[in-house]
Amino acid sequence: MQVRILPPLPISLPGSSGNPSLAASEDHRAYSYLLGAYLGDGYLCRMPRTWRLEVYLHRDDTPTIDRVRTAISALLPGRRVGLRAHGAALVVTSYFKGWPALFPQHGAGLKHTRPIVLQPWQRDMVERHPEDFIRGCIDSDGCRHRRIVKGRNYPAYSFKNHSADILARFAEACSLAGIRWRKASRVTISIARRADVGRLDEILGRTPEPGPFLVAREVGRRLYSFRSYVGIRPPIRKVAMASATIDRGRRSGIGWGIPAP
Repeated sequence: MQVRILPPLPISLPGSSGNPSLAASEDHRAYSYLLGAYLGDGYLCRMPRTWRLEVYLHRDDTPTIDRVRTAISALLPGRRVGLRAHGAALVVTSYFKGWPALFPQHGAGLKHTRPIVLQPWQRDMVERHPEDFIRGCIDSDGCRHRRIVKGRNYPAYSFKNHSADILARFAEACSLAGIRWRKASRVTISIARRADVGRLDEILGRTPEPGPFLVAREVGRRLYSFRSYVGIRPPIRKVAMASATIDRGRRSGIGWGIPAP
Protein backbone atom coordinates (compact mmCIF):
# COMPACT_ATOMS: atom_id res chain seq x y z
CA MET A 1 0.00 0.00 0.00
CA GLN A 2 1.38 3.38 -0.99
CA VAL A 3 1.43 5.97 1.79
CA ARG A 4 1.04 9.57 0.67
CA ILE A 5 2.98 12.11 2.72
CA LEU A 6 1.12 15.37 3.09
CA PRO A 7 3.14 18.56 2.56
CA PRO A 8 3.82 20.91 5.46
CA LEU A 9 1.84 24.10 5.82
CA PRO A 10 3.51 27.07 4.07
CA ILE A 11 4.39 28.69 7.40
CA SER A 12 5.39 27.46 10.82
CA LEU A 13 2.35 27.38 13.08
CA PRO A 14 2.66 27.83 16.83
CA GLY A 15 2.40 24.51 18.60
CA SER A 16 2.85 22.29 15.54
CA SER A 17 6.60 22.60 14.97
CA GLY A 18 8.44 19.52 16.12
CA ASN A 19 5.24 17.49 16.31
CA PRO A 20 4.87 15.64 12.98
CA SER A 21 1.78 13.69 14.05
CA LEU A 22 -0.08 16.90 14.91
CA ALA A 23 1.10 18.67 11.78
CA ALA A 24 0.01 15.73 9.61
CA SER A 25 -3.45 15.20 11.08
CA GLU A 26 -5.11 17.80 13.29
CA ASP A 27 -3.57 20.82 11.56
CA HIS A 28 -4.62 19.56 8.14
CA ARG A 29 -8.19 18.72 9.16
CA ALA A 30 -8.61 22.07 10.87
CA TYR A 31 -7.12 23.84 7.86
CA SER A 32 -9.40 22.02 5.37
CA TYR A 33 -12.43 23.04 7.42
CA LEU A 34 -11.27 26.64 7.80
CA LEU A 35 -10.47 26.86 4.07
CA GLY A 36 -14.07 25.90 3.28
CA ALA A 37 -15.38 28.46 5.77
CA TYR A 38 -13.10 31.17 4.35
CA LEU A 39 -14.08 30.49 0.73
CA GLY A 40 -17.74 30.41 1.73
CA ASP A 41 -18.01 33.67 3.65
CA GLY A 42 -14.58 34.71 4.92
CA TYR A 43 -12.41 37.76 4.38
CA LEU A 44 -8.87 38.93 5.13
CA CYS A 45 -8.57 42.50 6.35
CA ARG A 46 -5.26 44.41 6.31
CA MET A 47 -4.41 45.98 9.66
CA PRO A 48 -1.49 48.37 10.43
CA ARG A 49 0.87 45.61 11.62
CA THR A 50 -0.92 42.35 10.93
CA TRP A 51 -3.86 40.69 9.15
CA ARG A 52 -7.31 39.90 10.49
CA LEU A 53 -9.33 36.87 9.41
CA GLU A 54 -13.10 37.42 9.45
CA VAL A 55 -15.66 34.63 9.00
CA TYR A 56 -19.29 35.77 8.89
CA LEU A 57 -21.83 33.41 10.50
CA HIS A 58 -25.41 33.67 11.69
CA ARG A 59 -25.46 34.96 15.24
CA ASP A 60 -27.86 32.22 16.42
CA ASP A 61 -25.82 29.34 14.97
CA THR A 62 -23.80 28.62 18.11
CA PRO A 63 -22.49 25.14 17.08
CA THR A 64 -21.02 26.52 13.84
CA ILE A 65 -19.47 29.49 15.65
CA ASP A 66 -17.84 27.08 18.10
CA ARG A 67 -16.52 24.89 15.26
CA VAL A 68 -14.89 27.84 13.49
CA ARG A 69 -13.32 29.06 16.74
CA THR A 70 -12.06 25.54 17.49
CA ALA A 71 -10.49 25.23 14.02
CA ILE A 72 -8.68 28.56 14.41
CA SER A 73 -7.46 27.57 17.88
CA ALA A 74 -6.19 24.25 16.50
CA LEU A 75 -4.12 26.10 13.89
CA LEU A 76 -2.99 28.90 16.19
CA PRO A 77 -2.86 27.57 19.77
CA GLY A 78 -2.79 30.20 22.46
CA ARG A 79 -4.03 33.02 20.26
CA ARG A 80 -7.23 34.88 21.03
CA VAL A 81 -10.25 34.26 18.80
CA GLY A 82 -12.67 37.18 18.95
CA LEU A 83 -16.36 37.71 18.18
CA ARG A 84 -17.94 40.84 16.74
CA ALA A 85 -21.61 41.56 16.05
CA HIS A 86 -22.50 42.72 12.55
CA GLY A 87 -26.26 43.03 12.06
CA ALA A 88 -27.78 39.55 11.96
CA ALA A 89 -24.29 38.05 11.64
CA LEU A 90 -21.62 37.27 14.17
CA VAL A 91 -18.07 37.68 12.88
CA VAL A 92 -15.37 35.32 14.14
CA THR A 93 -12.04 37.20 14.04
CA SER A 94 -8.40 36.26 14.50
CA TYR A 95 -5.23 38.36 14.08
CA PHE A 96 -2.17 36.72 12.51
CA LYS A 97 0.56 37.95 10.16
CA GLY A 98 0.59 34.67 8.26
CA TRP A 99 -3.04 34.59 7.11
CA PRO A 100 -2.20 35.64 3.49
CA ALA A 101 0.23 32.70 3.26
CA LEU A 102 -2.43 30.29 4.54
CA PHE A 103 -5.10 31.74 2.24
CA PRO A 104 -3.33 32.86 -0.96
CA GLN A 105 -6.75 33.27 -2.61
CA HIS A 106 -6.96 36.65 -0.87
CA GLY A 107 -7.01 39.61 -3.21
CA ALA A 108 -8.62 42.93 -4.00
CA GLY A 109 -12.34 42.93 -4.66
CA LEU A 110 -15.00 40.27 -4.23
CA LYS A 111 -14.14 36.59 -4.69
CA HIS A 112 -16.48 36.11 -7.65
CA THR A 113 -14.72 38.90 -9.56
CA ARG A 114 -11.35 37.13 -9.64
CA PRO A 115 -10.08 33.56 -10.21
CA ILE A 116 -10.04 31.29 -7.14
CA VAL A 117 -7.40 28.60 -7.67
CA LEU A 118 -6.15 26.28 -4.94
CA GLN A 119 -2.41 25.81 -4.56
CA PRO A 120 -1.09 22.24 -4.96
CA TRP A 121 -0.58 21.86 -1.20
CA GLN A 122 -4.15 23.07 -0.61
CA ARG A 123 -5.54 20.59 -3.11
CA ASP A 124 -3.60 17.82 -1.40
CA MET A 125 -5.18 18.64 1.95
CA VAL A 126 -8.70 18.89 0.52
CA GLU A 127 -8.26 15.56 -1.28
CA ARG A 128 -7.17 13.96 1.98
CA HIS A 129 -9.95 15.55 4.07
CA PRO A 130 -12.85 16.42 1.71
CA GLU A 131 -15.44 15.97 4.48
CA ASP A 132 -13.89 18.76 6.56
CA PHE A 133 -13.78 21.08 3.54
CA ILE A 134 -17.44 20.34 2.74
CA ARG A 135 -18.42 20.99 6.34
CA GLY A 136 -16.68 24.37 6.29
CA CYS A 137 -18.43 25.36 3.05
CA ILE A 138 -21.89 24.32 4.30
CA ASP A 139 -21.36 25.96 7.69
CA SER A 140 -20.48 29.32 6.17
CA ASP A 141 -22.44 29.55 2.92
CA GLY A 142 -24.81 26.58 2.77
CA CYS A 143 -28.03 25.43 4.37
CA ARG A 144 -30.23 22.44 5.04
CA HIS A 145 -33.78 22.97 3.84
CA ARG A 146 -36.87 21.03 2.83
CA ARG A 147 -38.24 20.62 -0.70
CA ILE A 148 -41.74 19.57 -1.75
CA VAL A 149 -42.08 16.81 -4.36
CA LYS A 150 -45.53 15.39 -5.17
CA GLY A 151 -46.97 16.48 -1.86
CA ARG A 152 -44.09 15.11 0.19
CA ASN A 153 -41.54 17.15 2.10
CA TYR A 154 -37.93 15.95 1.73
CA PRO A 155 -34.72 17.30 3.31
CA ALA A 156 -32.00 18.66 1.03
CA TYR A 157 -28.78 20.69 1.18
CA SER A 158 -27.79 23.72 -0.88
CA PHE A 159 -24.50 25.54 -1.24
CA LYS A 160 -24.76 28.99 -2.80
CA ASN A 161 -21.86 31.11 -3.96
CA HIS A 162 -21.46 33.64 -6.77
CA SER A 163 -17.95 32.39 -7.62
CA ALA A 164 -17.96 29.65 -10.24
CA ASP A 165 -14.49 28.57 -9.07
CA ILE A 166 -15.63 28.11 -5.46
CA LEU A 167 -18.68 26.15 -6.62
CA ALA A 168 -16.34 23.93 -8.63
CA ARG A 169 -14.10 23.33 -5.60
CA PHE A 170 -17.15 22.37 -3.51
CA ALA A 171 -18.42 20.03 -6.24
CA GLU A 172 -15.00 18.36 -6.50
CA ALA A 173 -14.92 17.77 -2.73
CA CYS A 174 -18.42 16.27 -2.85
CA SER A 175 -17.32 13.89 -5.61
CA LEU A 176 -14.29 12.87 -3.56
CA ALA A 177 -16.58 12.13 -0.59
CA GLY A 178 -18.93 10.05 -2.76
CA ILE A 179 -21.77 12.60 -2.63
CA ARG A 180 -23.85 13.15 -5.77
CA TRP A 181 -24.69 16.75 -6.54
CA ARG A 182 -26.37 18.80 -9.25
CA LYS A 183 -26.26 22.40 -10.40
CA ALA A 184 -29.60 23.88 -9.30
CA SER A 185 -28.80 27.32 -10.73
CA ARG A 186 -25.85 29.41 -11.84
CA VAL A 187 -24.92 30.10 -8.20
CA THR A 188 -26.31 27.07 -6.35
CA ILE A 189 -25.34 23.42 -5.96
CA SER A 190 -28.04 21.12 -4.61
CA ILE A 191 -27.71 17.78 -2.84
CA ALA A 192 -31.12 16.14 -2.62
CA ARG A 193 -30.88 12.35 -3.01
CA ARG A 194 -31.78 10.57 0.19
CA ALA A 195 -28.50 8.64 0.52
CA ASP A 196 -26.43 11.75 -0.15
CA VAL A 197 -28.43 13.87 2.31
CA GLY A 198 -27.87 11.12 4.88
CA ARG A 199 -24.14 11.18 4.13
CA LEU A 200 -24.04 14.95 4.65
CA ASP A 201 -26.04 14.58 7.87
CA GLU A 202 -23.33 12.18 9.01
CA ILE A 203 -20.54 14.61 8.07
CA LEU A 204 -22.27 17.54 9.77
CA GLY A 205 -23.22 15.55 12.85
CA ARG A 206 -26.98 15.81 12.35
CA THR A 207 -29.49 13.12 13.31
CA PRO A 208 -31.20 11.76 10.17
CA GLU A 209 -34.96 12.27 10.06
CA PRO A 210 -37.32 9.30 9.54
CA GLY A 211 -38.46 9.37 5.93
CA PRO A 212 -40.34 12.00 3.92
CA PHE A 213 -43.08 14.25 5.28
CA LEU A 214 -46.48 15.12 3.90
CA VAL A 215 -46.86 18.87 3.66
CA ALA A 216 -49.72 20.41 5.59
CA ARG A 217 -51.65 21.42 2.44
CA GLU A 218 -51.60 17.80 1.22
CA VAL A 219 -52.63 16.55 4.67
CA GLY A 220 -55.50 19.04 4.74
CA ARG A 221 -56.63 18.01 1.26
CA ARG A 222 -56.71 14.32 2.18
CA LEU A 223 -58.49 15.01 5.47
CA TYR A 224 -61.06 17.23 3.73
CA SER A 225 -61.69 14.55 1.09
CA PHE A 226 -62.20 11.89 3.76
CA ARG A 227 -64.57 14.08 5.79
CA SER A 228 -66.53 14.88 2.64
CA TYR A 229 -66.72 11.18 1.79
CA VAL A 230 -68.27 10.30 5.14
CA GLY A 231 -70.61 13.31 4.99
CA ILE A 232 -68.76 15.65 7.39
CA ARG A 233 -68.00 18.87 5.54
CA PRO A 234 -66.05 21.47 7.57
CA PRO A 235 -66.96 25.15 7.26
CA ILE A 236 -65.41 26.81 4.21
CA ARG A 237 -64.13 29.72 6.33
CA LYS A 238 -62.01 27.42 8.52
CA VAL A 239 -60.53 25.69 5.48
CA ALA A 240 -59.61 29.09 3.97
CA MET A 241 -58.02 30.23 7.24
CA ALA A 242 -56.00 27.01 7.47
CA SER A 243 -54.78 27.41 3.87
CA ALA A 244 -53.70 31.00 4.53
CA THR A 245 -51.79 29.91 7.64
CA ILE A 246 -50.06 27.13 5.69
CA ASP A 247 -49.11 29.57 2.91
CA ARG A 248 -47.54 31.94 5.44
CA GLY A 249 -45.61 29.05 6.96
CA ARG A 250 -44.32 27.88 3.60
CA ARG A 251 -43.22 31.39 2.63
CA SER A 252 -41.29 31.73 5.88
CA GLY A 253 -39.53 28.39 5.33
CA ILE A 254 -41.23 26.53 8.19
CA GLY A 255 -41.35 22.77 7.63
CA TRP A 256 -45.08 22.16 8.12
CA GLY A 257 -45.90 18.48 7.96
CA ILE A 258 -46.33 15.12 9.61
CA PRO A 259 -44.50 11.84 8.89
CA ALA A 260 -45.82 10.12 5.79
CA PRO A 261 -47.35 6.66 6.25
